[in-house]
Amino acid sequence: MDRNQPQRVSLLGVQIDPLPLEKFMRKLEERLRSGRGAYVVTPNVDHLLRLKKDGHFREIYRQASFVVPDGMPLVWASRWLGKPLPERITGADLFPRLCELAARRGHSIFLLGSTTDVCRRAAARLRREHRKLKIAGHYSPPFGFEKCRDEMEKIVRVLKRTKPDIVFVGLGAPKQEKLIYHLRSKVPARLFLGVGAAFDFYSGEKKRAPLWAQKAGLEWAFRLLAEPKRLWKRYLVDDPRFFWWVVKEKFWSVKA
Repeated sequence: MDRNQPQRVSLLGVQIDPLPLEKFMRKLEERLRSGRGAYVVTPNVDHLLRLKKDGHFREIYRQASFVVPDGMPLVWASRWLGKPLPERITGADLFPRLCELAARRGHSIFLLGSTTDVCRRAAARLRREHRKLKIAGHYSPPFGFEKCRDEMEKIVRVLKRTKPDIVFVGLGAPKQEKLIYHLRSKVPARLFLGVGAAFDFYSGEKKRAPLWAQKAGLEWAFRLLAEPKRLWKRYLVDDPRFFWWVVKEKFWSVKA
């Protein structure tokens, strides 16, 4: 964490940086310009649930350079608890913003995750929109790659060969964060960022919720309707526990 950053906000035991998007972008630009390594995690409700039972995931969060909230429920909860976070900052929003910054400043990027076709289409759109952007490459590891030593070593070799400044990892949590944690000491990239489904949204493979739904905190409902079989348990069974934990934190902290 930078010494000049505002003090982190604690939400259900997770330390989150209370940074508005524009200020956060300046922080990332400073990191890129100085050459200091950094990795970013973007917690949402699902992350907070996983952090309760996954010690390795908690350690990854503890050591992250920046922790910014991807999810309006976190912003709302922080305000209700009296320690407000300024706004939601998603991986899907950071991806195009950082690509535009990279094009202006001459930084190279690498897309790691999703499928080969999605990465190709996302890269093609980036080249159309940012003619000066340096795309070092892209790679889509096969299912189960994290359990295969040869595949993990291949990812390291590819990144060492292409030497990107920014590595976007779109694999979903906690897989993408664990891969970033593994790569950060092996690959001399300046910035690692987990972006979830950003490649899918940017390439047109998946449709993102309308802006009004995003601002209203209803993006989860849009995604649930789009992928009910995959997401129903997360949103309807697992995630409601978050709100109960927030209520407990509110009233336990008052008694304390």
